[in-house]
Amino acid sequence: MQRLLPALAVVLALASSAPGHELWIDVADAPHADGLDLQLNWGHFDDQLEPVDTERHTLWARFPDERVERLNLLSQAASAGARVMLRGEGEYLFFAERDPGTYTPADGVTTLSVQSAKAVHQHGEGRGVADAAAGLAMEIVPTTDLRDFEAGTLRGRVLLDDGHGGGAAVQAYGPGGRHLRDTADDQGYLALSLDVPGIWLVLANVSRDEAGEVDGQAYERVSYTTTLWVDTRGESGADADAAAGEGVAGGEGVTGGWASVALAVGGMLGGAASALLALWLARIVARGRGGRRSDVVGG
Repeated sequence: MQRLLPALAVVLALASSAPGHELWIDVADAPHADGLDLQLNWGHFDDQLEPVDTERHTLWARFPDERVERLNLLSQAASAGARVMLRGEGEYLFFAERDPGTYTPADGVTTLSVQSAKAVHQHGEGRGVADAAAGLAMEIVPTTDLRDFEAGTLRGRVLLDDGHGGGAAVQAYGPGGRHLRDTADDQGYLALSLDVPGIWLVLANVSRDEAGEVDGQAYERVSYTTTLWVDTRGESGADADAAAGEGVAGGEGVTGGWASVALAVGGMLGGAASALLALWLARIVARGRGGRRSDVVGG
């Protein structure tokens, strides 16, 4: 334990100084239940996680019958989660927002960070609901029908609350460390070549020089960042990969083996130590995925 604490201190120092963050949703079948487990993450999905303050985040579900419900977020060691019971076959859309907040990147310009996330899950046959906007400040709306999509060109549109996200910087992270970069056209449309089935996380960012104030803090720029999580493996492939702990970018998900160790040991150490341990283990998992990227897309 004496050797563990200095390592945890380093992790926390890195987390507090990290200049760019993303919000994203992971979806997995709930064990021993006819439902889905959602994990809302905040941090760097290919590096480190920070605890999710459930008071600053909201999470919704759109069911195949098009009903929308706000979900009850529960704090976890290094994220927040919710369980959703299935309501028939079809497409499920989950979407989340984080309360805007300011940060100051390396260029010294105080920036307002506006973060949102979406995830699409297909259960059996049934109608699609992901092609309609969710009303987020910024979001990616797929125009490709994801219900039968496994590999090929994923098309969509980046929307902002005041119109389209023309010129948005777009990235996609996928199996085997795949990393794609593109730019949306002047109407916000994007096209990404997802060459293999798997879990893909698409990210879009738009920055604008816009001054204002939030919670007494002045800012000079607004950075909008949104993510879209899609699983194109099909139900049989997803079940097989889940058993193997497959996650975004082909590494072991934080909800996989390392997380089980963190939860088990954390239960013996207590709540605070559990959170620290989970952050440390998430860092180890990230190193196995190939290290953190150097670009900054949000705060």
